[in-house]
Amino acid sequence: ADAVLEEFRKQPGPVWIHDFHLALLPGLLKQAVPDMRVALFWHIPWPGPDVFRILPERRELLEGLLAADCLTFQTAGYVREFAECAHQFLGAEVDKAHDTVQHRGHRTKLTAQAIRAKTAEVESLMTLARRRLGLGQGIRMGLGVDRLDYTKGLLKRLWALDTFFSRYPHYRGKFTFVQIAVPTRSEVEAYRRYREVIRETASEINARHCGGGWHPIEYLEGRIGFAALIAYYRMADLALVSSVYDGMNLVAKEYVSSQLDEHGVLLVSQMAGAADELTDALIINPYDPEGLADALKQALEMREEERRRRMSAMRRHLHTHDVHAWVDRCLRDAGAWSDQRQDSSG
Repeated sequence: ADAVLEEFRKQPGPVWIHDFHLALLPGLLKQAVPDMRVALFWHIPWPGPDVFRILPERRELLEGLLAADCLTFQTAGYVREFAECAHQFLGAEVDKAHDTVQHRGHRTKLTAQAIRAKTAEVESLMTLARRRLGLGQGIRMGLGVDRLDYTKGLLKRLWALDTFFSRYPHYRGKFTFVQIAVPTRSEVEAYRRYREVIRETASEINARHCGGGWHPIEYLEGRIGFAALIAYYRMADLALVSSVYDGMNLVAKEYVSSQLDEHGVLLVSQMAGAADELTDALIINPYDPEGLADALKQALEMREEERRRRMSAMRRHLHTHDVHAWVDRCLRDAGAWSDQRQDSSG
């Protein structure tokens, strides 16, 4: 708060805050400068009241956020959940017709603006070829790109892959799943244990299904350069996002943006915000390994015409809803609402 206030005094203007780490910041800023224009974008999912009530500091968190003039979430569903929490735990007045919440004389506008991928940047990096991936000719490729975070559903994904190769053994030697796993929060013991479980599970599945130098899973742990990542996106026949809880998931959008020839198939968890926007993806349940195994088979056997139709529709959507449009809409929402508040108070 002190750092923001110092900058504000040098150059007054609207303040745009990002994510849950700074949930109390709107309240602190408004205490210091009541007429400051403050907006906050909440990147992660917002839970329903039954889950949110577990948090002991729920009142403080809600009151800090409701000091903002505009709160933006990834989906309309998260907006509804937040409004319900504000009503249940603060007794705030919710105006569903105008998507506003009033608490202690202050009205906050709620909006939904799904975060966008850098489509133009992604498409400018399509230069790497399949030979760099080290896969043999005729082997089709699936791709997962995730932080080593339990919310990404990596363990459940591996179980589904095990089910897939057991149920459909004719794909052994013909399909490889490349999992890029990026370490995160390595200083936390629970995350270190989770990483070890993922490594061991991938090794066990490879031992169970491998043959003739082929492995069902190519497990790559570590950070990867953006250009190399684009090469993986570009060459993958399918990409799998199986998060058990995800605000949006930009991997899904980056994969779609990279599919210049529109040959790939996107599979997205119903628990990720991206499923609400990329409706031409195959929507999967990460808690159903048999269903996910069948969805992988469906993706691999999908006719070219349908693959192109689905991917083309998603790419058209992203071209008109890229990161620049997202920033513009978020700031426009916040600015318009602040202007309305000033007019009504004047």
